[in-house]
Amino acid sequence: MMRFNALLNTENAAAEKQFGASMLDSVRDDVLAFGLKAVAAFTLLLLVIIPLMPPNNFAIAFSFPVFCSLLLLIAHSVPSSRKIVGVVIAVSSVALLLPTVYLNGMAPAALIPLGFLLPLTLMRGRARTATMIVLILAGFIVPLSEQPFDRVLWARLMITTVILGFSLILLVAYLERLMVKNRSQLEELSLSVEQAKDLTVSLTRTQEEQSQMLSIIDQQNKRLNQALDFAGIWLFEENLSTGSGKVLRGQHTREDDEELLVGPARLAATDEEYRSKIVDKLSRIGESVDFPLNFSDSSRKWVRNMTIDEYIDSSGDTVRVQLSQDINDFR
Repeated sequence: MMRFNALLNTENAAAEKQFGASMLDSVRDDVLAFGLKAVAAFTLLLLVIIPLMPPNNFAIAFSFPVFCSLLLLIAHSVPSSRKIVGVVIAVSSVALLLPTVYLNGMAPAALIPLGFLLPLTLMRGRARTATMIVLILAGFIVPLSEQPFDRVLWARLMITTVILGFSLILLVAYLERLMVKNRSQLEELSLSVEQAKDLTVSLTRTQEEQSQMLSIIDQQNKRLNQALDFAGIWLFEENLSTGSGKVLRGQHTREDDEELLVGPARLAATDEEYRSKIVDKLSRIGESVDFPLNFSDSSRKWVRNMTIDEYIDSSGDTVRVQLSQDINDFR
């Protein structure tokens, strides 16, 4: 079990490391895209300025923006080549800067802080750090140049260049880690939002199922209330010739009596579920009843609802089947 947990922890750590590496690559790709755009703007600026203000080595100076333009065109046409193009532009720029500083002295050295942008955005890892150090040290070539220069100004420039260069190396590394952390948190937040959406959908589905269940329960309650209403339903047979009568249930009379029962009377006489609600009433089947029904306060109160059938029996008496309701027990 301990081995399994150790293996699981190792796999989780490897997965987290792989996720962090992929996130870091994503951040660096975004920085690379920004760097290529900056190089494109700088190249366009050089293509305009160099012909207007030609330097001593015009061919060398003008060849650099042309070379960068070709590389940028390749990077735009083939996105998978952007990393290589970025490294080539950064390395070639540094390689071109070294002889340029040697030949021209202080003037190109003053542009070294601006050149930090190339390795910082176009390169990554140790290669970026090494290129930055080469750029920082390039300023120390100025004293070797035959061009005159102000030593005080040069010293100030080098102090600024060294401090700025190493600060930028540390700052960019910190910003990359911070961007990875923020992007990871954003991924977790997006995942939480998706889970919340799924939970909302599940909750909505549960509420719909609850609503359907409540609807079914409501229907059952209505049926139960209806059954309770039927508990107050009585079916009588009144002999109009003799003025007597009795309590009926359809299947205990003539075979076709059941066909005469309608609405609550039919259900009360034929449905076992509802019949169980009126056991007391059915226990009085066959009991004699005096007609007309008595409406005095001391006796049962009846509401004569309807006449279901009226016929002449075998004795020649006129018999009326009627549906009534016992309002003493009703509700």
